[in-house]
Amino acid sequence: MPGMPHQKATGQPHEKSVIESTEVLSMLGYPARAAGRFPVIVRYIWGGRSTLNAADVYVSQRFHGTISRRRWLLLDAAELELIERLINEGSDEEVFSFRRAQLESGASTTVVGSLLASICTMMLTLDSLNHVNITVRGLFTISMMISLLAVYFALIQQRELALPASADMFR
Repeated sequence: MPGMPHQKATGQPHEKSVIESTEVLSMLGYPARAAGRFPVIVRYIWGGRSTLNAADVYVSQRFHGTISRRRWLLLDAAELELIERLINEGSDEEVFSFRRAQLESGASTTVVGSLLASICTMMLTLDSLNHVNITVRGLFTISMMISLLAVYFALIQQRELALPASADMFR
């Protein structure tokens, strides 16, 4: 919350054993994240420290043996560790650098998503679309919806990242 000091991530287990809603959404998004990482599979196979290792020190400390029920988090374990270290140990300049990078990434996402949505909208309004297979029309519609969702969530992320004025508020 704004104005409150940040709390360091302790890695303590949750008091309740119920999976939180964010974890359910993370689990549902796992196939898309796995497919998106397929082009960089070499990083996971031949990389120095394998992020897909449930016996990793960070993973075992952070998730306290519950990783066997949350296999979908293994793809993001390295990024989670970096962000947690940044929050807990990073300097103010590193925090603001991370913030700037995230804002720039969100800006790129909104531009690309907007362009894709406008192209899909234009495709759906063409007169000759009646002669196209229904599967193609469905793919245009799904592409438009996904690009609009990407723009929406990128704008929410940009709003949340732009609000904090100090590094402590951002943490």
